[in-house]
Amino acid sequence: MLNFNNSSENAAVSNGNKPDTCFNYVVDNNVFLFDTIYPATTTAVIGEMARLIKIAATPQNNYSQGEDKNSKPQPGFVTPVSPFDQNVNLKLIDITINSTGGNTYQHLAFAHLINLAKHNNIIVRTNVTGLAASCASLIAIQGTPEYRIMNEYSQHMVHFGKASPAVTKDSEIEKSIKEIKKHKNLIRQPYLQHTKITQKELSKLMKDEMGFLTAQECLRLGFCDYVLTSNGYLER
Repeated sequence: MLNFNNSSENAAVSNGNKPDTCFNYVVDNNVFLFDTIYPATTTAVIGEMARLIKIAATPQNNYSQGEDKNSKPQPGFVTPVSPFDQNVNLKLIDITINSTGGNTYQHLAFAHLINLAKHNNIIVRTNVTGLAASCASLIAIQGTPEYRIMNEYSQHMVHFGKASPAVTKDSEIEKSIKEIKKHKNLIRQPYLQHTKITQKELSKLMKDEMGFLTAQECLRLGFCDYVLTSNGYLER
C-alpha cells in the first residue's frame, strides 16, 4: 500500500482523523484553502465546489412555454469582463490559497472540478495570498489562464512529496517502484502543462525537495498571470 502525501505535515489528518478545527471552507462562490489538503479537511469543500459548478453551469434566462421572451431576464451568472471584475453575478469561482499542501489525490479531485468548471465556461480565479505549497501549488496553477493572481510576497513551493511504500515481501518491491514513478508523473505533468517551466528547471526544484519560488519567479515561469503589489498595481 502506498500513502501518497505531498506534505509531511499533519499525520493525524492524513490518516483520516477528523481535525478539531479546519480552515478550508466555502462562502458563496468563494473557496478558501487555508489549511492542509487531506480527505478530512477538504471532502466537504470539494462537495460544495461541485455544487457551485452545477449551479453556475445551469442555463439561466430560460423561459417556460408561453412566457414572453421580451420580459426581463432572470438574474443569473455572467462572464467576467476582466480578471479583476467584482460583479457578484460572475460566472466565476474564486479559490483563495494559503496552504502547505497535503494529499496528491485530493489535488486530483480539485483538478477535476476545475476542468469541469472550464468545460462549462466558468472562470476559476486562483489567488495565492501567502503560500501555495505542494499540492496547493498544483491547484493554484490550474486556474483559468489570465485569472491566476499572487500577492507580491507570496510563494509557491514545488517538490516531489512523500511516497511511502509499505513493502512486506520481495515481489512488492518492483511494483512499489512503478507506483512511485507514477506518483512522480502525477506531480510533474500539471506543471509542464499549465506553466512555462522546463523539464530541467522542474527537475532541479523537485530534486532539492524545497523548491520555493517568489511571486516574480512565478510570473516569469507562468505559475501566475498577475502579481498584486503593495501599491495595488498588478504587474504582468
